[in-house]
Amino acid sequence: MRRTVFNEDHEAFRETIRAFIAAEVVPVYDEWFAAGEVPRDFYLKLGELGIFGIEVDEEYGGAGIDSH
Repeated sequence: MRRTVFNEDHEAFRETIRAFIAAEVVPVYDEWFAAGEVPRDFYLKLGELGIFGIEVDEEYGGAGIDSH
């Protein structure tokens, strides 16, 4: 059953995250798990993707999205 609470923006975001995880996490997950940590550059890549600061006002560099 398809959820109806999401609009096309939600679906685009979800697809972006899925593709990112498939490309950046899946191939190295076992290494990260064994090391007990995620490399810092992973978080930098998330930042470049625009994942952080989604609810921060656009005037401060965020997306300005209200999730309430």
